[in-house]
Amino acid sequence: MAAVGVFCVIGVPLNFFWRDRLQRAAAQGVSLRSNYQFTLLELVVFTGIFGVTLAVAVDAIRHSHPQTAEHVAASYAPFRLPPGASDVSYHCRIRSGRWVEFTVDEPELIEWFEAGDLAFQDESLGVKLRESGLFLSVDRPGELSGPTSITIKNGLRAGWSEEGNGFKLYYDRDTKRAYYNVFFD
Repeated sequence: MAAVGVFCVIGVPLNFFWRDRLQRAAAQGVSLRSNYQFTLLELVVFTGIFGVTLAVAVDAIRHSHPQTAEHVAASYAPFRLPPGASDVSYHCRIRSGRWVEFTVDEPELIEWFEAGDLAFQDESLGVKLRESGLFLSVDRPGELSGPTSITIKNGLRAGWSEEGNGFKLYYDRDTKRAYYNVFFD
């Protein structure tokens, strides 16, 4: 957007200047054959606009997080996780949500859940963490290394879904590993 603004601020007056020069030249009888030439000022302006646009794009790419990361610190994840979370792996889907798994102690996970730091927490009031029951199977995204399915024998779960939007949270007490999936249309 800034590049378009700079181009308009500089390019429009240059075009009017060039139009006036052509009209004066035509009035004096100078031949207006078509020679493809650029003035030094036009080249400098174009190069400047291109350079600024390129610098902004490179900076944005450098500071963006990857869509998939494995075994990183919680501070590296591009979203908020419970205090004490470690060994974070995540995969962000561009148009459909994100999958996160991390190691955390159960009291910290419960505190994080009850503090309302999850996606769609406002819409899903009343959802509680509850015992998972026997043998809960959790599918993992294929973009992460390791198995595509995990079985939780002793843990907690919570979830909410409405019109294709929602979240699922699973916690395995044996491994102290949480699995968190946010999905949306």
